[in-house]
Amino acid sequence: MSRRKIVFAIILIVAYIPILGLLASNKVEPKISGIPFLWVYCTLWSIATFILLCLTYIVDKVMK
Repeated sequence: MSRRKIVFAIILIVAYIPILGLLASNKVEPKISGIPFLWVYCTLWSIATFILLCLTYIVDKVMK
């Protein structure tokens, strides 16, 4: 497997780790600034996943 594919795999695996955390964070009572914790968790990981996918795109352009 090429080095480029290994880098892609690592970045994309990191992007899917939050799915495992949903089971532990599915709580309505804890709130952050009046917003349920689960909503905050999903929003932050959506942004983080976007950033990781942008990083994958940049790595793809640099490693060609």
